[in-house]
Amino acid sequence: MSVVIPDPAVTDWVPMGFGLGGPIPNQPSCRVGNSASMAINNTATLTIPFNVERWDTDNIWDSGAPTRLTCRTAGKYQIGGTIHFQPLTNQAWGGSWDLQLRLNGSTVMNYGRSGGYSGGNGTTVSVDSVWDLKVGDYVEIVAANNSGVNGNVYQGSGWSPELWMNLIGGVPGPPGVGVPTPIVNNQFVKGVGGVAQWAPPFAMFQGSLTAPWSGSNQSTITLPWKADVAVTMSATIYSNAVGMSGWAMWWDGATQPNWAKMFFNEANSHKSLTASNIILGQAAGAHTLQPVYGYGSATSDANDFCSWVAIALPVP
Repeated sequence: MSVVIPDPAVTDWVPMGFGLGGPIPNQPSCRVGNSASMAINNTATLTIPFNVERWDTDNIWDSGAPTRLTCRTAGKYQIGGTIHFQPLTNQAWGGSWDLQLRLNGSTVMNYGRSGGYSGGNGTTVSVDSVWDLKVGDYVEIVAANNSGVNGNVYQGSGWSPELWMNLIGGVPGPPGVGVPTPIVNNQFVKGVGGVAQWAPPFAMFQGSLTAPWSGSNQSTITLPWKADVAVTMSATIYSNAVGMSGWAMWWDGATQPNWAKMFFNEANSHKSLTASNIILGQAAGAHTLQPVYGYGSATSDANDFCSWVAIALPVP
């Protein structure tokens, strides 16, 4: 198998596959059928619609496009279909019943043909293929009656007409352009810095500050992409009174919900306190981080110290 490395300049999200970050959580697979026979007159061509979903683990079939199975997860697929043709009268020698397996409405992936049978008996034609699909590709089966007589696509529960596709694993095929919908954890990763990342990307930061804490005493974190950010900060504060005191974590000048607080048993003492916060959906670019005293009798002097770590995970 070949690895198709996408261009992150035009591909925002890159599919992951086996050996490239772990298995896909729900193996994409779908099979559909139809609950009724369909007329197909002589010389007619019919793209077969479906109305029975036997299973679908990846939103592959949509009743709004009933003829199609659409790839939602890029990769190498086993694809197949089968129908039973039923002539209404005896057909002449030399006629045929034909079935194509098509990609995106035009590319023929496989072709099946069967000769004539007497009226009522019919013939079954099946097609299958293995193909690299990208997100948004769709497959269909197209029947053609070249028998010389009118007929039906016979309905047989579970065997005619049927269409299926199953991801068979291995390295993903060509990726689609843009953000896939839905984005599934461990299934897609973000292209970073002009390079396709074949492992879940994240960024780690750490820093320190010296007191006293004030609005201008802050660290700067530069995010390479839009991200959720988890921050843990430890900082000392000074309290001149017995009681509960603490400090708040500021991100871009906004107070985060989890404060660092504790009860001071003695006045005029320093204590080290720790707080953690998760800040969601932060844009790429520079952001500020700092502790700010503001609870109880907390204050800060030149003896105080702060250290912090942050992990950023990309989000769409």
